Order: sequence, then structure tokens, then C-alpha cells
Amino acid sequence: LGILDLQASSPTFNSTVTVQSGGVMRFATSVNGTKTFNGAVTIDNGGSLLASQATTVNFNADVTNNGTWNETAAVVMGFAGHLTNNGTAWTASTGVHTFSGSGKNISGTLAVVIPSVNVTGTCTNVNTLTVATALAGGGTLTNGNGVTAAVLNIGAVAASLTLANLNAWPQRCHQ
Repeated sequence: LGILDLQASSPTFNSTVTVQSGGVMRFATSVNGTKTFNGAVTIDNGGSLLASQATTVNFNADVTNNGTWNETAAVVMGFAGHLTNNGTAWTASTGVHTFSGSGKNISGTLAVVIPSVNVTGTCTNVNTLTVATALAGGGTLTNGNGVTAAVLNIGAVAASLTLANLNAWPQRCHQ
């Protein structure tokens, strides 16, 4: 058991980070600065990420949630790698979540619900993705890969974002 309490203003982690069962990665202080993860991040079953203070977090490699992801403050998240959500819970804040990688997937067995998403790279949803408030960016979001069923639930979409493969079987898009 352990807690990775990120209180430093701008820490950078250059290797893989795994939050094991019973462990917590916590963004719980009001220290300004960007938290940067250059290696893969995995939240194991029984582990959790807790973001209870507004901050900026950049994940520059793959992120896998097999536990609990809980953002209770307006956290700004950046994902440059794949996002896999097989966890037991996923709660995203109202902060903008940006997907900047090229050829990256949003996948997993648990739906991903993020109020505000900005896509600046090329990303494929092979899960259920709900973006209720704002879907924007200058990149491309493809719904499904033609093999795995995907559902995209969206509110408002910016004209600058390219949406692809919205209604080809077995994909579904709801607005």
C-alpha cells in the first residue's frame, strides 16, 4: 500500500508508474504547475487516481486504468498515448481533456465519460465515449475500427474537428 502524493509544483516522471492494489496516485494540493508522466501509467485493480485539486497533468505515454479514476476538481488532462479504461470506476472533471497522439485509441471495457474533450491528434474510439459539453480540436476522431463496436455520445461539436466513421456498422453516434 502506498500513496504517490504529487505536491511538487512541476514533477516529471520518466519511467513507468504503476499504482498497485491499495495504492493511490493523488493530486490533492493546490500547488500550481504541470505534472508530467513520460512513461506508461497503470492503475491496477484496487488502485486509484484521485485528483481533488485543479492542476494540469500530461501523460505522454499509454495510460491504463484497471482500478478507480476519480477527478473531483477541474483537472486539465493531456493524453498523448493510448487510453485504456478497464476499471471499476471512471469520473472525469469539467477540465478539458486533450488527446494529442497520432494513431491512438480510447478503448477498454468501461465507458469513458469526459465533459470536455479536445482532439489535436488522430484518435480512434473503440469503446463507449461520452462527451456531453464540448468536443473540439483540429484533429480527427474516428468512431470504431470496423471490428470492435464503438459508441460515441456527443453534445456540441466544434466545426474544426473532423469526425470519421460515425455510422458504419457496428459503430453508433448519438448527438
